[in-house]
Amino acid sequence: MYFSNQQQHVIALSNIASSHFYIRVTRENGIQLLTLEVIMGSLDNDNFKIEAPIVFPNPVSDFLVLQNSHGFYTIFDLTGKVHLSGQADQTEVYIDIRELPQGMYIIAIDENWFFKFWKK
Repeated sequence: MYFSNQQQHVIALSNIASSHFYIRVTRENGIQLLTLEVIMGSLDNDNFKIEAPIVFPNPVSDFLVLQNSHGFYTIFDLTGKVHLSGQADQTEVYIDIRELPQGMYIIAIDENWFFKFWKK
């Protein structure tokens, strides 16, 4: 399938399979400007998994436990003040929060996951 516009470019779409095709943009003089390879697929459980981190216990008095987290974490209070931060580089990480004052806190994990917990 070919398309052309007033700027003397030709866009060609070639289908390799039902979920795989190329889009090529060339000038009418044959000089190729761009090739895009498009592979379409589904994001089913076999191809794409997101495992949410697990944070427990809640409420907590001594150690906050992180599971399924392999990245940076930040613990801050409701005013936005950062109290603790670090890297979770194991399957299960214990964060010592015994020195934190009693109150509500938020833990941000990889800047994608946010959990609130109560320090008693």
